[in-house]
Amino acid sequence: MFPGLSPHIQARGLPRPLRETPAYNALAGTLSDDELDRLEQFRAPKAALLFLAAHAMLRLLLERYDPGSIPRGAALPRRALGKPFLGQTASGRPLFFNLSHSWPLAAVAVTRAGECGIDVEMIDPHLPWQELCDTALHPQERRAVLSSAAPAEAFLRHWTLKEAAAKALGLGLHWDFQKFAVQERDGLATCGGVSGEPLSIRSVPCSHLDASLDGFLAVCCLAAPEEMPSVSIHKFPAAYGAARERAGEGRP
Repeated sequence: MFPGLSPHIQARGLPRPLRETPAYNALAGTLSDDELDRLEQFRAPKAALLFLAAHAMLRLLLERYDPGSIPRGAALPRRALGKPFLGQTASGRPLFFNLSHSWPLAAVAVTRAGECGIDVEMIDPHLPWQELCDTALHPQERRAVLSSAAPAEAFLRHWTLKEAAAKALGLGLHWDFQKFAVQERDGLATCGGVSGEPLSIRSVPCSHLDASLDGFLAVCCLAAPEEMPSVSIHKFPAAYGAARERAGEGRP
């Protein structure tokens, strides 16, 4: 989500054909009442299915990390600003995670190292990146984007880095994105000093995951660069298939 833009894919009333698909029936039962309410806001079938599958995938992955920590259909515990967090787990160790999705990709970051954030954005030829530069980027970043040979792509790369950092801090769009800049060096980005804690961010062009995907993915952890944990990425179609199978068997 970008500051200043409304979620154009949302409007009240989930399409009836989607309700009648096996995927809906298999996955909807894994979600909480709040997630089902949010699902009801979608009218675009692709957007609704992505939301449904992504949130079911998240629950499947959390179940694999800590079996039994989240009962089927239970709401995820949240911090003060609304970020989900598992402080009390079956294993006794906190679990930090974050979810992002942009058709056709959903991505989840899960770690025990500390707070994390993830953002994925597909390149949209209709995205008003020039307008967003004024509200979403630091002056230093705006200059870099405007001098780039591919400014729309440069903007999206900067944005994913920044939103991953904001999500790691649990701030989301509450942060003033114009007041901090993300700096990249040797494949690792940092914006240390902004929060009083070190932040390390890795960016991955989505084409590295699948040649047909045109966009960017960024993962952030509250860690110094030398402590940045390794990151595993699962493509949405495979993860969705696994989630659908498990949900169909009646397990989270």
